Amino acid sequence: MLPSNEQFSNEFKKMDVRKSDKIVVYDKSGMLSAPRAFWMLKSFGAQDVRILNGSFSKWQAEGRATTTGDEPSAWV
Repeated sequence: MLPSNEQFSNEFKKMDVRKSDKIVVYDKSGMLSAPRAFWMLKSFGAQDVRILNGSFSKWQAEGRATTTGDEPSAWV
């Protein structure tokens, strides 16, 4: 079951995430949440969604880039 378009849009506006952003999803529970997040984002029109291969801790340990979403946005 999915939230309404309005609910989903409001939550992503709060996080300053746009449909046109590159979005990488990950979880800490053995890939239970990330695939669902991927599917939901794609269902609501996100254009570039990926699932992180490996854990976020591994990503950071390898010195890979991360961002915090500094730019204002709208889920449009």
